[in-house]
Amino acid sequence: MSAIHTKSLGASGAEALVAQSEAVSMSGQKEEGLAVDAVLEVIASSGTGQLSITDETNGDSAVFSLHQASDASVISKSYGSALIDDTKDNAATINVYVEGGVVKIQNKLVAAVDINVKAYI
Repeated sequence: MSAIHTKSLGASGAEALVAQSEAVSMSGQKEEGLAVDAVLEVIASSGTGQLSITDETNGDSAVFSLHQASDASVISKSYGSALIDDTKDNAATINVYVEGGVVKIQNKLVAAVDINVKAYI
């Protein structure tokens, strides 16, 4: 059985990670906004699964697939808002990417945002 994890991230560095079973509904804790140019580590990319990213400030969301390929983790956007991308340093978007074996979220928008992340690994 896969574990379901949720994490809410903010610029203050505060975060909440909760492991739950598939039968339990998920919820996150809102924190301060993710500052412009801030990068936060979300979860180790050692498994296969999906990430759901929601920009609660602007109402944008996207779903990403995470999988192992030749000893490296790969993340790709399955569907969602054009303002959430899977490329590091892409201008004017929230970027979700793997670096150093960790999934990271980077805010390249013009203002801080509240981000909610749900991981199904």
